[in-house]
Amino acid sequence: MFVWALRIWRLGGFLFDFIERPNELGFPYWFKSFRDKWITYNEEDGLQENDLEFQAETKKAKRN
Repeated sequence: MFVWALRIWRLGGFLFDFIERPNELGFPYWFKSFRDKWITYNEEDGLQENDLEFQAETKKAKRN
């Protein structure tokens, strides 16, 4: 969903400049921060938030 709003000129900048703006693929600018993060549940450790880099490091460590 895209949100378009009129920009109101102020001395400090645009009042509504914080409203989400899509990138070239149509996703909001904040989508990238959530794209590589997964929420996983491990019975021993409980709820964890892991990103792809951490999981790749864990897989490499398990192989060695």
